Order: sequence, then structure tokens, then C-alpha cells
Amino acid sequence: MSAQTKPQHGGFELEVGKQQESNIWTTSKVEQLMIAIDDGYKSKSTPFHDGNPNLRKGNIVFEYTQMEISEIKKCAKDICYFADNYCTVMTDNGLMTIELRDYQEKMLRQFAAERFNICLASRQVGKCLLHSTEVLILRDGTAIKTTLGRLYFESLKLQRKLSLLERTKYSLWKLYEWLDVFDGKQDDI
Repeated sequence: MSAQTKPQHGGFELEVGKQQESNIWTTSKVEQLMIAIDDGYKSKSTPFHDGNPNLRKGNIVFEYTQMEISEIKKCAKDICYFADNYCTVMTDNGLMTIELRDYQEKMLRQFAAERFNICLASRQVGKCLLHSTEVLILRDGTAIKTTLGRLYFESLKLQRKLSLLERTKYSLWKLYEWLDVFDGKQDDI
């Protein structure tokens, strides 16, 4: 079968032959594909991971323009430039690019310069991920000491019934907590 050209749809043209659709992608082809998808076109091949246009597939051939290459070089040279221009956070108003504070820029530059870093920061900045991290909760003027793990599972139980996997994790975590307490009591004997 010789190569034929499919009719244009939404400004996007695909060549179909013995090989599948064109495997070399450019920014303009991706933009044309997005317009075509919005118009109802179904493509056999896309550069997107699981059909999500925010995620690019791995191992695709992508041809960059000189402007795109220079932008990639800027991002590679300066992590703060990359963060200021391409990192986003979800807010009540949708996705917004972040605006780094001075200390955040300083930390990013330090992380880029050195492999190992020590940060003096409180627990409330979102870096405590251990289930055994102890926290104080103020309830009706009374301070209650608990752990993040217990707080997490207790709040889940209030919202809905736990799945089998969650119940298993909770049981293992409680066993770990019990063994840790038991081990501490053995030291006291």
C-alpha cells in the first residue's frame, strides 16, 4: 500500500502508509493535534501519556526549534528560572505559576549546588512524612499528643469505610507502633 494523505482535519494532516502515523513530533504538530482532538478527531498515535495532554510519552521523537532549545538551556542553567516560568500550583483560581520567595530561591540554588543539605525548618512546612512524627492537636483548649499516622487513619475512618488495603496498612502501622513501645519498655526493665 503506498503512502496516502488523510484529509486535513482542524489543520492537522497525517500521512498513513506501511508505518503508522508520523512519529516525529513538533510543537506545531502537537498544537494542531490538540485543535483536531477538540474538533472530535481520533488519532491512533499521540505524543501523550495515557491520552493526558499534560504528560508527554517517553521515547518519542520530538524535533525542537532553536527557540525551544535555547529555552531548555536557560532552564538547565538556572533552576529558579525554570521554577518561575514553568512550575505551577493548584489554587482556588486554577493552575498558577509560582512566585518564589527569596529563601526559596536560596534553597533551590543550594539544592542544585550541593547534593546533601540540612534545612532548619518547622514541621508545618510539609516535609514530615513519617507516620511516627508526633504532633499536638488543640481540641476545646486541650492539647492532644498523637502521631501523623494515627491522625491520618482516624480522619480516613471518619470520612468513609476503609478499604482492605487501608485496614491492612493501619494494622501493620499499629503493630509497628506497639513493637516500638514494647521495645522502649524492654529498655526500662
